[in-house]
Amino acid sequence: MNITVIIPALNEAIRISATMANVRACLPAAEILVVDGGSIDATRELAALAGARVISSLAGRGRQCARGAEDAGGDLPLFLHADTTLPASAADVLGA
Repeated sequence: MNITVIIPALNEAIRISATMANVRACLPAAEILVVDGGSIDATRELAALAGARVISSLAGRGRQCARGAEDAGGDLPLFLHADTTLPASAADVLGA
């Protein structure tokens, strides 16, 4: 099963690198989309540096999640807030 992690973000520079590292550690094969709602900090750059595909969207979690779902290449979308940490067992729980 191919998982796409969709992270709506707005001015999350302080958290996005740790979130990306956690996702990579727990779901190394996942596609990661950071859907930016118009950040004025380094969110976009840090997410891209960490290996995410960064997509622009109008602000609003619903809009950002919908935009990410449109671009998701995986079979299973996993919507994750930028301040959320996945458990080490995430791959097992998701059947990845």
